[in-house]
Amino acid sequence: MKQALLFMWEWYISVILRVNLVLGALVLALNYLFPQTEYFSVYLVMYPLFPIIFLLIYGYNLSTLWRNMVLSFQCRRTDFFWAGQIAFLMTGLGCGLLTAVMGYACNTLLDLAAMSGTDAILQGGIIWARPGAVPVLLVVGLSLQPIGAALGSHYEKHKIITTVILIVILLLGVAATVLCMFLSDGTLTIARPVLVGTCIAFGVLALVGEILYYRSNQKAVVR
Repeated sequence: MKQALLFMWEWYISVILRVNLVLGALVLALNYLFPQTEYFSVYLVMYPLFPIIFLLIYGYNLSTLWRNMVLSFQCRRTDFFWAGQIAFLMTGLGCGLLTAVMGYACNTLLDLAAMSGTDAILQGGIIWARPGAVPVLLVVGLSLQPIGAALGSHYEKHKIITTVILIVILLLGVAATVLCMFLSDGTLTIARPVLVGTCIAFGVLALVGEILYYRSNQKAVVR
């Protein structure tokens, strides 16, 4: 178990959290230093897309690339699975909380009112920076990796299908980001039941992903 945890920390957990922290700091700094530059404000609005991509892709790679490598070093399948669950928890919560902190920093450090005067996309504020968005960010952060791991674990048998599903999920993430831009502009609103339903849907998908990933992990053979 120790071997699996050390691997997860060095190659998975620390990498995801470090990269997203650097990206968040960079986006925040650029908008703080150049508040009148619309190019940087676009990245500010779409910032949550970066953790979505990293969590999904890294979850996918966990069962397509790294599992074979770790098991080849005599790590037990059960140890690898539970170390993965710890990694999912730490990175999912970490990215969700990091996004929430980033939102708080935006509201505190940036003059969004002045920035919205030159950029229509910020007129309604930054939707993911609102306190009500925090539960959604946490649920999505915790759900994406099991979904990615489930897809990756079935890649060998269903290469085309799993690849297509992965691309579709990424495109949905882009679409959700674009939708948030309209919401920030004040042209659209989302009712609370829709947000609750979204969280439940992601939770169900994560549960199914965990079951599929567990079953695949138990049958995994080092290639």
